[in-house]
Amino acid sequence: MSPPHPPRPPQLRKRRRRRPRKRERERQTRTYAHTSCSLSHPDGRHQAPAPVIDMDTFSQILEMDDDDTHEFSLSIVENYMEQAAATFDSMSAAVDAENLPELSRLGHFLKGSSAALGISQVQTGCEAMQYYGQLKRGANGTKMAPKEALDLITTLLAKIKEGHTEADKWLRDFYGVESWGSPEEE
Repeated sequence: MSPPHPPRPPQLRKRRRRRPRKRERERQTRTYAHTSCSLSHPDGRHQAPAPVIDMDTFSQILEMDDDDTHEFSLSIVENYMEQAAATFDSMSAAVDAENLPELSRLGHFLKGSSAALGISQVQTGCEAMQYYGQLKRGANGTKMAPKEALDLITTLLAKIKEGHTEADKWLRDFYGVESWGSPEEE
């Protein structure tokens, strides 16, 4: 039997590269357009202000543009703004009718559209609305009474609209437009 090898000196040991470097770099370079609007987490915890626009997501939309005019991404944003305005009207009507399943459906719908463009505050608020409409405090949350859910949604809807207004302003500034829609429509 051969004697065991002595341990290598530290300077001769192979260094192992850590795996998550790419993810760490992405996390460090992630930039956001920030705001002061704060939304509550669906399970009731207070959470830090969400960014107006998640620039990682929005940059992916911009990469689809053929040139520097941003014609393609502008049309996507214009369609979203029209869709969001109609959805907010439907949400207000559903609050007045105390229709929690409809509020959950509308929250889910606008959450997806907002996430696709990186409109973070609207996405976060609509996710909470989706759960409140199902009488839940988050994805795995406890049940709540319909009156409590409606009260939470009423407060939340105002905050979601505030976040939408901030995103709308940021996007209009980015694209250099005063209003959405082509000049022929006005």
